[in-house]
Amino acid sequence: MVLAVLGLTALVWGVWPVRRIKLVQIIQPESMQMQAAGAIRGLAVLETRQVTLEWPESLRIGDQGSIDLVFAPVNAGVVAQPPAARFDDVYARYNLMAEGRLEAAGVRVNPADPRRESLPAGQTVKYSWRVSAQKAAIYPANAWLLLRFLPLQGGSASELPVFVHEIEIRETSLLGLSGPAARVVGGIGMLISLALGYDVMISVPRWWSRHKTQRSPRSQRVI
Repeated sequence: MVLAVLGLTALVWGVWPVRRIKLVQIIQPESMQMQAAGAIRGLAVLETRQVTLEWPESLRIGDQGSIDLVFAPVNAGVVAQPPAARFDDVYARYNLMAEGRLEAAGVRVNPADPRRESLPAGQTVKYSWRVSAQKAAIYPANAWLLLRFLPLQGGSASELPVFVHEIEIRETSLLGLSGPAARVVGGIGMLISLALGYDVMISVPRWWSRHKTQRSPRSQRVI
């Protein structure tokens, strides 16, 4: 029974789903503007967007977790402000790219380099990183989203950070066991306990049958 409880505890800890944290932030046109040379008014993305960031509340060491960042136009359920009238459409003079970055010290991040995606008007871009660590600790990380403005007439690009958020990557262990090790130890413990339990289940009825036979009165032969 002790082996079964320990094995079950390790197995459940190793396979229990990880809760995820979700953050949504609205990005108004005022936060996606730039002042171009020769432009009378400022140029901006004339649509309200939202950034959605999701990350695991905790991770078992040795396991990989996903950190996802989505940059999309607001949906019908979000109350958005109309684009400011003092801005002109930035797409008239620039191509836009969105760049996602995840900075985390002491954690394996895949892909490690910043990722850039073309950002047409009204389209959604998504970034996903796989993270893992080999030591139980709390690792601070920063998720970034930047816009890159590429002039249609040529020239150097400009960058504008529109979102940055600090998160914590919590790596945990079970008495020093990693996630894969806990699943292996738990599975082996459960198999051994089932094997021992099978012998007990077989031996108990046999013992009871012999005990009952020995206590029953002997039959007498009639001559």
